[in-house]
Amino acid sequence: MAFKESLGNVWGKAKSGTMAVSLEAKKKMKESSIKGEISSLEAKMNGVFTQIGREAYESLSGALAQNEKTKELSDSLGEIKDQIAAKEKELEDEMARFDKEIAEVKGPQKAGETAPTEEPKAEEQDEQPKEEGQGESKKICTNCGAPNSPEVAFCGSCGAKMEK
Repeated sequence: MAFKESLGNVWGKAKSGTMAVSLEAKKKMKESSIKGEISSLEAKMNGVFTQIGREAYESLSGALAQNEKTKELSDSLGEIKDQIAAKEKELEDEMARFDKEIAEVKGPQKAGETAPTEEPKAEEQDEQPKEEGQGESKKICTNCGAPNSPEVAFCGSCGAKMEK
């Protein structure tokens, strides 16, 4: 009987230990899940704050320029916008250079084929008037604050589902 009791005690402790480990794992998973939801909500909130800030900046830009503190921030935004424009131009130039190099490596085109660099340029020309000329509105991602085309379902920057 002593052996059976001893075996029963070992079995009971093992079962108890296994259940405790299982519950600890469930606890960690639940904690992680809830923290993930909190993080997602905080990111969504930050996206809304970003959108509010942009709207306030656009509607109050004249008044902000008169305030000494906000004038510095506004000037800083202007400098950043200029840097972004320069980087966009650099990107355009670099992509064109690579397209040219790729076309040279591929060799001469057969009659009737268009060069690889011609097609993207035509697409870019089609897209630019929509964005710049017509002032197409953008959807702002509530997760990260990035501007997106109105027809997209997911943010091009962070991948979050766009609200309708």
